[in-house]
Amino acid sequence: ERVLALGGLDYPPEDDETPDWAERPAVRLFVARAARAYPQFSAERERAGILRICRLVDGMPLALELAAALTRTAPCAEIAREIERDASRLASEDDPALSPRHRRLDVAVACAWNQLDAAHQACAASLSFIRGTITSESAEAVAGASLRQLSALVDRSWLRRLPEGGYAMHDVLRQFAA
Repeated sequence: ERVLALGGLDYPPEDDETPDWAERPAVRLFVARAARAYPQFSAERERAGILRICRLVDGMPLALELAAALTRTAPCAEIAREIERDASRLASEDDPALSPRHRRLDVAVACAWNQLDAAHQACAASLSFIRGTITSESAEAVAGASLRQLSALVDRSWLRRLPEGGYAMHDVLRQFAA
């Protein structure tokens, strides 16, 4: 058995102005779900908002689907502002294609949170206050986290090991843990 770490879907970086922006997997998923929710949806008209949403949720498929469902009631720029305030409030209560625990992002994250024991929850909560790269040193200083605890949080997808060293916590998880 091997653990395969999965990240979010690929999306254009902040400085990318290439014409193939709509071909990135995160954008394609968002646009497909938005068109299903709101048939008059225009990806070209909503380009800036779509890219902002993809970046805010770091390509997380569930968050993209839930955000896209909101296009029937709001433009993408407004949805992006809501995600900045509190991404865990993303919800699509009426989508029968989603299981009940996937209709609200806060419920999905809470399920993952409840799988952590109290010590790992406390560690993740403390680490949520570190912006940017979490180093082993900063994790120990802020949360008293050992390499073993960091490893457990990586195994449970609360942290992602960065190729250049250190760890990252997804902003949705950071908001919840804080």
